[in-house]
Amino acid sequence: MVSENPQVARTNTMLIILLLTAATVMKIAWAANSIGTTDIVRFFHFSELLQKQSIAETYAADSRWNHTLTVSLWTKFAGFVTAENGAAFVLLFRLPGILADVVLVGELLLLRRRLNIPWVALSFAAISPIHLIISGFHGNLDGVMALLIFLAFTATVRDAPAMSGLFLGLACNVKIPPVLLAPALAAYWLAHGKPWRFLAGFGATAGLMIAGGIYAAGVPFLKNVLAYGSIWGTWGIGELLVALGLSKPEVPLTHYESGTTAMIAKGLKIAIVGTACWLAWARRRESAEELIRTAAATLLVFFALTPGFGHQYFVWWFGPVLVVAPRLAIALASGAALTTALVFQSGSKSAFPWWVVEPPFPATGLPLAVSLATWAGFVAGAIFLVRACLVTRKSEVQYPN
Repeated sequence: MVSENPQVARTNTMLIILLLTAATVMKIAWAANSIGTTDIVRFFHFSELLQKQSIAETYAADSRWNHTLTVSLWTKFAGFVTAENGAAFVLLFRLPGILADVVLVGELLLLRRRLNIPWVALSFAAISPIHLIISGFHGNLDGVMALLIFLAFTATVRDAPAMSGLFLGLACNVKIPPVLLAPALAAYWLAHGKPWRFLAGFGATAGLMIAGGIYAAGVPFLKNVLAYGSIWGTWGIGELLVALGLSKPEVPLTHYESGTTAMIAKGLKIAIVGTACWLAWARRRESAEELIRTAAATLLVFFALTPGFGHQYFVWWFGPVLVVAPRLAIALASGAALTTALVFQSGSKSAFPWWVVEPPFPATGLPLAVSLATWAGFVAGAIFLVRACLVTRKSEVQYPN
C-alpha cells in the first residue's frame, strides 16, 4: 500500500462523490421521464397478473416469466405499492439498480488503497455510461446482481467467508448465472481452510431461492427459471452466425427450435462452465486480491462464449474487471455503451434520450458492426485475463487442502 497525500485523497474522493451524485440524479430523472425497454413493459404486465393470480399460476401460465422468486415478489410488491400506475412502477422498479451503482462505487472507494485502484478508474465508475443506460433507462435488476457478485469477492478481501457465501447466494436470488462463480469462491475457501462458513452462507441464501421457488410454483419454476437460455443471435458467436445466414435468432424459453443451434449452445455452455471450474481449482491458493482476477477472467470468458444475451448483462463484469485491469474495463464499458446506444436508437422512434425502446432482433447495419467489434474486444479481454491468471506468481503462503 503506497503512501499518498491525504489532502489530495480527500479532494479526489469529494470529486468522485460529486460525479456519482450527478450521475445518480441523471439516472433517477431519466427513470422518472421514460418508459424504458420492452423488458420493463413486460415486468409491468406481469405485475398486473401477479395482483390477480398467485405466483404459481403466473409461472404455470406463461413460460416468459423466467425470473426468480425474489424478483417475482419484488415485481408484485412494486405493482401493489404503485397501485399499477405505470409511471410510478417503472421508476420504483429501476431504483434498486440505481442504488446498487452507488453502493458499488462506495465499495470501490473503501477498498481503493488495498486494491490499488486508480483515481481515473474510480471517476469513470462514478459516471459509467453503460450503467447510465442500463440502470437509468433499460429497466431490470442486473445492477443489483452485479453488486452482490462484487461484494461476494470483496468479502474475501475482508476474510469473511460467511458473508462471501451470503452475497453470492443473494446474487443467485436475482438471477441464476452468478452460480458460475461459486466454484472459484468454494475452491478459494477450501484452500484457505474455511469452506464450511462459505457453504453455510451460500447454502442458506441460494437454497432459499431454490426451495422457495419450488414451494411456490413447483415444476414450472424449475422449467422457466433454471432452464431459460436467454436470447440467441444478439451477441457474440450467435450474432455472428445469424449475420452470416448460418443460423436464425431464437428465444429458447423451453428449448431451441434448431437442433444445430442447440448443439452449439450446449457446447458453449460446457466450455464456459469448464473454464470456470478449471480457473477456480488452478488458482484456489491465490490471495484474495488475486481471486478477484479469477472472477474477472471467468466473467469475460462468459461474455466471449455465451450463447444467450441481453444488453442489460453488460453491467455484470464491471466491478471485478475494473479492479484488476482498469484500462481494459474502461475500454470495454465504453464499447458496451456505444453498442447498446446504437441498438437502442435503432429501436426507438424518438431521438436520445429515449422514451421507449424495442431493441431490434437481430441488429443490422452499424449497430451490428459495432456489436461484433465490441464482442471481439471482450474476446481479447478474456484471453488477456486468462493468460494473466496463468502467469500470476503463486502466493508464498501455504494453506491446508
